[in-house]
Amino acid sequence: MHDAGICSEIDTRYHFDYRIHAAKWFCQNETNMNLENLRDFDTLWESINQHAIVSMTDLAGNITFANDTFSRICGYSREELIGKNHRILKSDVQSAEFWETMWKTISSGHVWRGVVCNLAKDSTRYWVQTQISPFFDANGAIEKYVSIRTDISAHKRALDELEVAKSLKVATEALELRKLYLRATLDNLPFQFWLKDAQGRYLAVNQVLADACGFNTVDELIGLTDVDIWPAALALKYQTIDAQVMQSRQEQTREETNDAGGQRLWFEVFIKPLFANNGEVTGTVGFTRDISARKLAQAQLQERTEQLDTIFDLSPDGFVSFDTTRRVNYLNPAFTRMSGITSTQAEGLDEQAFSSLLGRHCSNACQFQGFDSLRRSNENDDADKRTQIELTLGGKRILEVALRSGNTSALSQVLYFRDVTNESEVERLKGEFLNTAAHELRTPMVSVYGFLELLTTQQLDEVTRQEYLGVAFRHSELMVSILNELLDLASIERRRGSDFVFEPMHVQALVSQAVHGFKAQQVRAAPCLVLPDKPLYILADKHKARQAIENVLSNAYKYSTATGLVQISLRESPDRVEAAPMIGICIADQGIGMTPEQQSQVFERFYRADTSGKILGTGLGMCIVHEIVTLHGGSVELTSAPGVGTTVTLWLPELSDRRDTVITNNR
Repeated sequence: MHDAGICSEIDTRYHFDYRIHAAKWFCQNETNMNLENLRDFDTLWESINQHAIVSMTDLAGNITFANDTFSRICGYSREELIGKNHRILKSDVQSAEFWETMWKTISSGHVWRGVVCNLAKDSTRYWVQTQISPFFDANGAIEKYVSIRTDISAHKRALDELEVAKSLKVATEALELRKLYLRATLDNLPFQFWLKDAQGRYLAVNQVLADACGFNTVDELIGLTDVDIWPAALALKYQTIDAQVMQSRQEQTREETNDAGGQRLWFEVFIKPLFANNGEVTGTVGFTRDISARKLAQAQLQERTEQLDTIFDLSPDGFVSFDTTRRVNYLNPAFTRMSGITSTQAEGLDEQAFSSLLGRHCSNACQFQGFDSLRRSNENDDADKRTQIELTLGGKRILEVALRSGNTSALSQVLYFRDVTNESEVERLKGEFLNTAAHELRTPMVSVYGFLELLTTQQLDEVTRQEYLGVAFRHSELMVSILNELLDLASIERRRGSDFVFEPMHVQALVSQAVHGFKAQQVRAAPCLVLPDKPLYILADKHKARQAIENVLSNAYKYSTATGLVQISLRESPDRVEAAPMIGICIADQGIGMTPEQQSQVFERFYRADTSGKILGTGLGMCIVHEIVTLHGGSVELTSAPGVGTTVTLWLPELSDRRDTVITNNR
């Protein structure tokens, strides 16, 4: 949906700008028009009149012209509009500052663009995408304003309704999630919890209490009293305590023992009165928790220490701890793996000696800046800010470093290291991709802009005009292709084949359909099919597989001569026990071919073997092919020689036992 919205917005802006240029062309050239131009303009004006809201005003904003679309949208007749100020359509949505900015812009001779909410004759609101342009007389003074607008009310309403629906859905989900969290919180508390009314009836309990009482679910306890659950003497004791708490209006904490199974257990019981808004006591809330652990603190502390040691030993992040004298007393295995520094080398070192040791393992370009630098970051409220170092052990390795202070008698601080080598590389690749994408889009965009500027500002003969329009159109097509293929590639990478519909496919039929749907150049012969009689089957997504075949076919035709033959054949992989059987769809051309260096870059984004710029293309087709085939569990084989041609083989897993069931999602 998001991708479709982007395309729609691009399309809307294109047509909107076109109508604006058309109107400006007319107004600036109306004195030089001949009969043929008038007929052309009639057609142009009819198109504008059908799709755009056009009006003209004097310098005070009084309407001097309004087209049919304007009258139809606002509900006022043209007679009702002419002579009236544009304020007749003003709604209360935009502020005074909004209109002040608009008037300031156009009165200073500049074009103003924006979205405006107007009020129709029947008091309904409608939204328009607006451009207001000042027009000048022969002396350069503004003589009128021309407004061209597009009705976007339906789009605006759809967005508003979608936002309301989203808000309602979010609120409902949040409420349900809150209930889930509350129940999960109660049931996962490590102690018994209950809530009673003033008569001692249980209103809410957790699963721990239900288990202690011998019930399967918490719902079985709701509405019962202590008399229904406990022996009579114990129930009377609990009722007496509840009465004391409610009468005193004070919370109560006590400890109880239970010699169960020959082992003494200790429990802490907490009860607190519940109050209504008017101050009336309405019941009690309480919990009982096992505090026997306090009596076994030493054993538990040892167990906890062992657990922490295990966590530190297994952690992928590096830790170096320091005692109260700020000397190294522990470093975990992950840090040793990252840096090559062992416990024998580091333990007992002070901060300066450790910094020197670590610095010897860092590259000169990204050295460890020392402990004082990390402390200053913490003092400046940059506790989450981590510095980076670059290690030279086993190749380039980038680590994030942070310092955390301790407040125990055995630990003063911990130096934390996280390997961000892959993340840094991803950021670098992302930056390169964005730069390349911007460059690839800029080239055709500059051409479109340049030729449209010539068409707008120069008086050209019809042949030249058509030539310039053709160039602009071809480069516009190229920009659209780049955007579409970028969106397609992003969708494939994001979903990782989760939207693929895998089904048994007859390979010969698949290839024939792809060739039939492929539009070769008019002067070129259709691909030559060399297909075996033996039926071959693969498990594939029909549309994605066809897309891959058509992309390769497109390259085969683009990079070969007009007389060059393009051939499609099928291959079966050799029978090997260790490898699954594969079917190869081979597409061979007699084109310009590629060097080994060029072949190594074929699947990179925006790479094109032709550097002359004479062969238009996005440089994304083979990247998409590679992604599609890989998600099918296959591979792409490429063989090529300069001046001889190129053969691309799409290897896809063979389906030896054809099934009629459709398999959805990635395998």
